[in-house]
Amino acid sequence: MVFFGLISFPLYLWHWPLLALCQTLESQTPGSFIRLSVLATSIILAWLTFTYIEKPIRHGSKKSIKSPILALSLMIIGCIGCLIWVGNGLEFRSPIKQSQFFTDQKIEQQFQEKCELPLKHIPQTHCAEINTGKPIILIVGDSHVRHWYEILKDKITADNFDVKAISKGGCPFLLDVAVPNVPDCIKTNSEILDYMIENKDNIQAVLMAGEYETYAQYGYLKDKYGKNVEFSRALLNTIGRVENQNLVFLDQIPPISFDPKKCINRPFRFGAINFECRTQSSYVRSALASYKTQRDLALADYKKVSIFNVDSILWEGNYCIATDGNFLLYQDRTHLNPNGVRFIKNKIPAKNLKFN
Repeated sequence: MVFFGLISFPLYLWHWPLLALCQTLESQTPGSFIRLSVLATSIILAWLTFTYIEKPIRHGSKKSIKSPILALSLMIIGCIGCLIWVGNGLEFRSPIKQSQFFTDQKIEQQFQEKCELPLKHIPQTHCAEINTGKPIILIVGDSHVRHWYEILKDKITADNFDVKAISKGGCPFLLDVAVPNVPDCIKTNSEILDYMIENKDNIQAVLMAGEYETYAQYGYLKDKYGKNVEFSRALLNTIGRVENQNLVFLDQIPPISFDPKKCINRPFRFGAINFECRTQSSYVRSALASYKTQRDLALADYKKVSIFNVDSILWEGNYCIATDGNFLLYQDRTHLNPNGVRFIKNKIPAKNLKFN
Protein backbone atom coordinates (compact mmCIF):
# COMPACT_ATOMS: atom_id res chain seq x y z
CA MET A 1 0.00 0.00 0.00
CA VAL A 2 2.92 2.32 0.71
CA PHE A 3 4.18 1.66 -2.82
CA PHE A 4 0.87 2.75 -4.38
CA GLY A 5 0.78 5.75 -2.07
CA LEU A 6 4.18 6.88 -3.34
CA ILE A 7 3.26 6.51 -7.01
CA SER A 8 -0.36 7.66 -6.65
CA PHE A 9 0.10 11.06 -8.27
CA PRO A 10 2.06 9.90 -11.37
CA LEU A 11 -0.37 6.95 -11.60
CA TYR A 12 -3.22 9.44 -11.66
CA LEU A 13 -1.44 11.44 -14.39
CA TRP A 14 -0.67 8.42 -16.57
CA HIS A 15 -3.80 6.24 -16.46
CA TRP A 16 -6.35 8.67 -17.89
CA PRO A 17 -4.41 9.82 -21.00
CA LEU A 18 -3.62 6.19 -21.81
CA LEU A 19 -7.27 5.14 -21.50
CA ALA A 20 -8.35 8.14 -23.60
CA LEU A 21 -5.75 7.26 -26.24
CA CYS A 22 -6.99 3.66 -26.42
CA GLN A 23 -10.57 4.86 -26.76
CA THR A 24 -9.52 7.11 -29.65
CA LEU A 25 -7.52 4.37 -31.36
CA GLU A 26 -10.34 1.85 -31.01
CA SER A 27 -13.12 4.37 -31.82
CA GLN A 28 -15.06 2.75 -29.00
CA THR A 29 -14.68 1.71 -25.35
CA PRO A 30 -11.65 -0.63 -25.23
CA GLY A 31 -12.13 -4.23 -24.17
CA SER A 32 -11.26 -5.61 -20.75
CA PHE A 33 -7.85 -6.92 -21.85
CA ILE A 34 -6.81 -3.52 -23.19
CA ARG A 35 -8.01 -1.73 -20.06
CA LEU A 36 -6.11 -4.15 -17.80
CA SER A 37 -3.02 -3.71 -19.97
CA VAL A 38 -3.34 0.05 -19.65
CA LEU A 39 -3.59 -0.28 -15.87
CA ALA A 40 -0.43 -2.39 -15.71
CA THR A 41 1.41 -0.02 -18.06
CA SER A 42 0.27 2.97 -15.98
CA ILE A 43 1.71 1.40 -12.81
CA ILE A 44 5.07 0.78 -14.51
CA LEU A 45 5.22 4.28 -15.97
CA ALA A 46 4.15 5.79 -12.65
CA TRP A 47 6.99 3.98 -10.86
CA LEU A 48 9.51 5.12 -13.50
CA THR A 49 8.19 8.67 -13.26
CA PHE A 50 8.42 8.67 -9.47
CA THR A 51 11.91 7.14 -9.44
CA TYR A 52 13.61 9.04 -12.24
CA ILE A 53 11.69 12.33 -12.45
CA GLU A 54 9.76 13.16 -9.29
CA LYS A 55 12.41 12.15 -6.73
CA PRO A 56 15.36 13.84 -8.52
CA ILE A 57 13.36 17.05 -9.00
CA ARG A 58 12.13 17.16 -5.40
CA HIS A 59 15.28 16.01 -3.62
CA GLY A 60 18.18 16.31 -6.08
CA SER A 61 20.78 19.05 -6.48
CA LYS A 62 20.73 22.21 -8.67
CA LYS A 63 17.28 23.20 -7.45
CA SER A 64 17.75 26.80 -8.65
CA ILE A 65 17.60 25.88 -12.35
CA LYS A 66 14.89 23.23 -12.15
CA SER A 67 11.93 25.59 -11.87
CA PRO A 68 12.85 27.75 -14.92
CA ILE A 69 13.49 24.62 -17.01
CA LEU A 70 10.15 23.09 -16.01
CA ALA A 71 8.30 26.35 -16.68
CA LEU A 72 9.93 26.70 -20.11
CA SER A 73 9.08 23.07 -20.96
CA LEU A 74 5.44 23.60 -20.04
CA MET A 75 5.29 26.75 -22.17
CA ILE A 76 6.74 24.91 -25.19
CA ILE A 77 4.29 22.02 -24.79
CA GLY A 78 1.41 24.48 -24.38
CA CYS A 79 2.41 26.38 -27.55
CA ILE A 80 2.61 23.14 -29.56
CA GLY A 81 -0.83 22.15 -28.30
CA CYS A 82 -2.29 25.54 -29.25
CA LEU A 83 -0.81 25.34 -32.76
CA ILE A 84 -2.31 21.88 -33.29
CA TRP A 85 -5.69 23.07 -32.00
CA VAL A 86 -5.70 26.21 -34.18
CA GLY A 87 -4.78 24.11 -37.21
CA ASN A 88 -7.63 21.65 -36.56
CA GLY A 89 -5.22 18.81 -35.92
CA LEU A 90 -2.34 17.45 -37.96
CA GLU A 91 -3.11 17.22 -41.67
CA PHE A 92 -0.92 14.16 -42.25
CA ARG A 93 -2.83 12.01 -39.78
CA SER A 94 -5.59 10.91 -42.18
CA PRO A 95 -6.44 10.85 -45.90
CA ILE A 96 -9.96 11.71 -44.75
CA LYS A 97 -9.53 15.05 -43.00
CA GLN A 98 -10.06 14.82 -39.26
CA SER A 99 -11.79 18.20 -39.12
CA GLN A 100 -14.41 17.07 -41.64
CA PHE A 101 -15.66 14.38 -39.29
CA PHE A 102 -16.46 16.43 -36.24
CA THR A 103 -18.93 18.75 -37.96
CA ASP A 104 -22.31 17.88 -36.45
CA GLN A 105 -22.43 21.21 -34.59
CA LYS A 106 -22.95 22.98 -37.92
CA ILE A 107 -26.21 21.07 -38.39
CA GLU A 108 -27.24 21.61 -34.77
CA GLN A 109 -26.76 25.37 -35.10
CA GLN A 110 -29.61 25.50 -37.62
CA PHE A 111 -31.89 24.41 -34.79
CA GLN A 112 -30.91 27.21 -32.45
CA GLU A 113 -33.02 29.71 -34.34
CA LYS A 114 -36.35 30.70 -32.79
CA CYS A 115 -39.53 29.43 -34.37
CA GLU A 116 -42.93 30.95 -33.75
CA LEU A 117 -44.55 27.77 -32.48
CA PRO A 118 -46.86 27.57 -29.43
CA LEU A 119 -45.41 24.23 -28.32
CA LYS A 120 -44.69 23.68 -24.63
CA HIS A 121 -42.84 20.40 -24.86
CA ILE A 122 -40.33 21.20 -27.62
CA PRO A 123 -37.45 23.49 -26.65
CA GLN A 124 -36.63 26.28 -29.11
CA THR A 125 -33.39 24.46 -29.93
CA HIS A 126 -35.37 21.77 -31.75
CA CYS A 127 -36.91 23.99 -34.37
CA ALA A 128 -35.76 25.72 -37.56
CA GLU A 129 -37.62 27.58 -40.26
CA ILE A 130 -37.50 29.79 -43.30
CA ASN A 131 -40.56 32.01 -42.95
CA THR A 132 -41.54 34.53 -45.61
CA GLY A 133 -45.32 34.14 -45.38
CA LYS A 134 -45.65 31.49 -48.11
CA PRO A 135 -47.35 28.08 -47.77
CA ILE A 136 -45.41 25.81 -45.43
CA ILE A 137 -43.70 22.47 -45.96
CA LEU A 138 -43.58 20.97 -42.45
CA ILE A 139 -40.88 18.40 -41.57
CA VAL A 140 -41.55 16.52 -38.31
CA GLY A 141 -39.94 13.66 -36.41
CA ASP A 142 -36.87 12.79 -34.39
CA SER A 143 -33.26 13.96 -34.80
CA HIS A 144 -33.23 12.77 -38.43
CA VAL A 145 -35.35 15.83 -39.23
CA ARG A 146 -32.18 17.88 -38.88
CA HIS A 147 -30.28 16.42 -41.80
CA TRP A 148 -33.45 16.19 -43.91
CA TYR A 149 -34.06 19.90 -43.30
CA GLU A 150 -30.59 20.69 -44.61
CA ILE A 151 -31.00 18.38 -47.60
CA LEU A 152 -34.41 19.72 -48.68
CA LYS A 153 -34.64 23.37 -47.60
CA ASP A 154 -33.13 24.79 -50.82
CA LYS A 155 -35.36 22.58 -52.96
CA ILE A 156 -38.43 23.61 -50.93
CA THR A 157 -37.74 27.35 -51.09
CA ALA A 158 -36.93 27.06 -54.81
CA ASP A 159 -40.44 25.64 -55.27
CA ASN A 160 -41.79 28.84 -53.69
CA PHE A 161 -42.64 27.39 -50.26
CA ASP A 162 -41.54 28.15 -46.74
CA VAL A 163 -40.10 25.33 -44.64
CA LYS A 164 -40.53 24.61 -40.95
CA ALA A 165 -38.78 21.73 -39.18
CA ILE A 166 -39.72 20.38 -35.73
CA SER A 167 -37.36 17.86 -34.18
CA LYS A 168 -37.34 16.05 -30.83
CA GLY A 169 -34.47 13.60 -30.46
CA GLY A 170 -35.64 10.00 -30.08
CA CYS A 171 -39.29 10.97 -30.55
CA PRO A 172 -40.78 9.96 -33.93
CA PHE A 173 -43.95 11.62 -35.16
CA LEU A 174 -46.13 8.67 -34.20
CA LEU A 175 -49.23 9.71 -32.31
CA ASP A 176 -50.22 8.29 -28.94
CA VAL A 177 -47.04 6.26 -28.40
CA ALA A 178 -44.22 6.66 -25.90
CA VAL A 179 -40.56 5.79 -26.45
CA PRO A 180 -37.87 4.93 -23.87
CA ASN A 181 -36.01 7.78 -22.18
CA VAL A 182 -37.88 10.54 -24.07
CA PRO A 183 -40.22 12.35 -21.69
CA ASP A 184 -43.35 14.01 -23.03
CA CYS A 185 -43.13 12.41 -26.49
CA ILE A 186 -46.89 11.79 -26.54
CA LYS A 187 -47.62 15.39 -25.48
CA THR A 188 -45.12 16.76 -27.99
CA ASN A 189 -46.72 14.95 -30.93
CA SER A 190 -50.19 15.91 -29.74
CA GLU A 191 -49.15 19.57 -29.80
CA ILE A 192 -47.64 19.18 -33.26
CA LEU A 193 -50.92 17.66 -34.47
CA ASP A 194 -52.86 20.58 -32.95
CA TYR A 195 -50.55 22.99 -34.75
CA MET A 196 -51.10 21.14 -38.04
CA ILE A 197 -54.88 21.25 -37.63
CA GLU A 198 -54.91 24.94 -36.72
CA ASN A 199 -52.72 25.79 -39.72
CA LYS A 200 -54.02 23.22 -42.21
CA ASP A 201 -54.91 25.87 -44.79
CA ASN A 202 -51.32 27.14 -44.79
CA ILE A 203 -49.50 23.78 -44.67
CA GLN A 204 -48.87 22.47 -48.17
CA ALA A 205 -47.31 19.14 -47.14
CA VAL A 206 -46.10 17.23 -44.10
CA LEU A 207 -42.83 15.29 -44.32
CA MET A 208 -42.21 12.58 -41.69
CA ALA A 209 -38.64 11.59 -40.81
CA GLY A 210 -37.15 9.21 -38.27
CA GLU A 211 -34.81 6.38 -37.34
CA TYR A 212 -37.52 3.88 -38.10
CA GLU A 213 -35.44 0.70 -37.82
CA THR A 214 -35.31 1.35 -34.06
CA TYR A 215 -39.02 2.06 -33.65
CA ALA A 216 -39.96 -1.04 -35.65
CA GLN A 217 -38.37 -3.33 -33.04
CA TYR A 218 -41.03 -5.26 -31.15
CA GLY A 219 -41.62 -3.86 -27.68
CA TYR A 220 -39.91 -0.50 -28.32
CA LEU A 221 -43.07 1.59 -28.69
CA LYS A 222 -45.57 1.76 -25.83
CA ASP A 223 -49.00 3.28 -25.39
CA LYS A 224 -49.78 5.57 -22.48
CA TYR A 225 -50.60 2.52 -20.33
CA GLY A 226 -47.22 0.89 -21.01
CA LYS A 227 -48.51 -1.78 -23.40
CA ASN A 228 -46.56 -2.68 -26.54
CA VAL A 229 -47.61 -1.00 -29.78
CA GLU A 230 -46.49 -2.33 -33.15
CA PHE A 231 -44.86 0.21 -35.44
CA SER A 232 -47.35 -0.54 -38.23
CA ARG A 233 -50.30 0.19 -35.92
CA ALA A 234 -48.71 3.42 -34.67
CA LEU A 235 -48.00 4.54 -38.23
CA LEU A 236 -51.48 3.59 -39.39
CA ASN A 237 -53.04 5.56 -36.56
CA THR A 238 -50.88 8.60 -37.34
CA ILE A 239 -51.60 8.58 -41.07
CA GLY A 240 -55.31 8.21 -40.39
CA ARG A 241 -55.24 11.29 -38.16
CA VAL A 242 -53.42 13.47 -40.73
CA GLU A 243 -54.72 11.96 -43.97
CA ASN A 244 -56.18 15.29 -45.06
CA GLN A 245 -52.63 16.60 -45.33
CA ASN A 246 -50.37 15.99 -48.32
CA LEU A 247 -48.15 13.43 -46.55
CA VAL A 248 -44.64 12.40 -47.63
CA PHE A 249 -42.79 9.61 -45.83
CA LEU A 250 -39.04 10.31 -45.75
CA ASP A 251 -37.37 6.91 -45.71
CA GLN A 252 -34.58 6.37 -43.22
CA ILE A 253 -31.08 7.07 -44.49
CA PRO A 254 -29.37 3.67 -44.96
CA PRO A 255 -27.62 2.73 -41.70
CA ILE A 256 -23.99 1.66 -41.75
CA SER A 257 -22.63 -1.26 -39.75
CA PHE A 258 -19.74 0.52 -38.03
CA ASP A 259 -18.83 3.70 -36.21
CA PRO A 260 -17.60 6.12 -38.92
CA LYS A 261 -14.72 7.12 -36.63
CA LYS A 262 -13.18 3.83 -37.71
CA CYS A 263 -12.76 5.28 -41.19
CA ILE A 264 -10.15 7.67 -39.84
CA ASN A 265 -6.67 6.34 -40.45
CA ARG A 266 -4.78 6.00 -37.17
CA PRO A 267 -1.00 5.51 -36.96
CA PHE A 268 -1.71 2.59 -34.63
CA ARG A 269 -4.78 0.54 -33.75
CA PHE A 270 -5.30 -2.65 -31.76
CA GLY A 271 -8.00 -4.11 -34.00
CA ALA A 272 -8.62 -4.30 -37.73
CA ILE A 273 -9.01 -1.08 -39.71
CA ASN A 274 -11.89 -0.59 -42.12
CA PHE A 275 -10.32 1.57 -44.82
CA GLU A 276 -13.14 0.93 -47.27
CA CYS A 277 -15.72 2.74 -45.17
CA ARG A 278 -18.68 0.94 -46.64
CA THR A 279 -21.38 -1.49 -45.57
CA GLN A 280 -22.64 -4.51 -47.46
CA SER A 281 -26.15 -4.12 -48.85
CA SER A 282 -27.22 -7.33 -47.10
CA TYR A 283 -26.64 -5.64 -43.73
CA VAL A 284 -28.69 -2.59 -44.70
CA ARG A 285 -31.56 -4.70 -46.00
CA SER A 286 -31.55 -6.83 -42.86
CA ALA A 287 -31.47 -3.79 -40.56
CA LEU A 288 -34.41 -2.17 -42.34
CA ALA A 289 -36.42 -5.31 -43.15
CA SER A 290 -38.86 -5.17 -40.22
CA TYR A 291 -39.40 -1.44 -40.63
CA LYS A 292 -40.08 -1.63 -44.38
CA THR A 293 -42.44 -4.59 -44.00
CA GLN A 294 -44.50 -2.75 -41.37
CA ARG A 295 -44.30 0.52 -43.30
CA ASP A 296 -45.70 -1.09 -46.46
CA LEU A 297 -48.44 -2.76 -44.43
CA ALA A 298 -49.52 0.57 -42.95
CA LEU A 299 -49.35 2.46 -46.25
CA ALA A 300 -51.21 -0.17 -48.27
CA ASP A 301 -54.55 1.58 -47.81
CA TYR A 302 -53.17 5.08 -48.25
CA LYS A 303 -52.08 5.35 -51.87
CA LYS A 304 -51.80 9.13 -51.66
CA VAL A 305 -48.96 8.90 -49.15
CA SER A 306 -45.70 9.01 -51.07
CA ILE A 307 -42.34 7.54 -50.04
CA PHE A 308 -39.13 9.44 -50.71
CA ASN A 309 -35.71 7.89 -50.26
CA VAL A 310 -32.14 8.55 -51.35
CA ASP A 311 -30.82 5.00 -51.07
CA SER A 312 -29.55 4.88 -54.66
CA ILE A 313 -27.34 7.92 -54.07
CA LEU A 314 -25.42 6.09 -51.34
CA TRP A 315 -25.19 2.75 -53.16
CA GLU A 316 -22.09 1.66 -55.04
CA GLY A 317 -22.70 -1.84 -56.35
CA ASN A 318 -23.50 -4.05 -53.39
CA TYR A 319 -22.31 -1.54 -50.82
CA CYS A 320 -23.57 1.53 -48.99
CA ILE A 321 -20.75 4.08 -48.85
CA ALA A 322 -19.80 6.17 -45.81
CA THR A 323 -17.34 8.41 -47.67
CA ASP A 324 -17.20 10.01 -51.10
CA GLY A 325 -13.47 9.26 -51.25
CA ASN A 326 -12.39 12.51 -49.65
CA PHE A 327 -14.82 13.22 -46.83
CA LEU A 328 -16.87 11.21 -44.38
CA LEU A 329 -20.62 11.38 -45.03
CA TYR A 330 -21.92 10.01 -41.72
CA GLN A 331 -21.79 11.57 -38.27
CA ASP A 332 -22.65 8.28 -36.61
CA ARG A 333 -24.23 5.01 -37.69
CA THR A 334 -27.53 6.56 -38.83
CA HIS A 335 -27.04 10.35 -39.07
CA LEU A 336 -25.42 12.28 -41.88
CA ASN A 337 -22.88 15.00 -41.23
CA PRO A 338 -22.81 18.23 -43.32
CA ASN A 339 -20.64 16.54 -45.96
CA GLY A 340 -23.28 13.83 -46.34
CA VAL A 341 -25.99 16.47 -46.56
CA ARG A 342 -24.16 18.26 -49.38
CA PHE A 343 -23.38 14.98 -51.14
CA ILE A 344 -27.03 13.92 -51.24
CA LYS A 345 -28.46 17.39 -51.88
CA ASN A 346 -26.31 17.78 -54.99
CA LYS A 347 -27.48 14.45 -56.42
CA ILE A 348 -31.26 14.59 -55.84
CA PRO A 349 -33.05 15.05 -59.19
CA ALA A 350 -35.51 17.94 -58.98
CA LYS A 351 -38.37 15.79 -60.28
CA ASN A 352 -38.07 13.29 -57.41
CA LEU A 353 -39.95 15.32 -54.81
CA LYS A 354 -43.12 17.30 -55.48
CA PHE A 355 -45.23 19.16 -52.95
CA ASN A 356 -48.25 20.04 -55.07
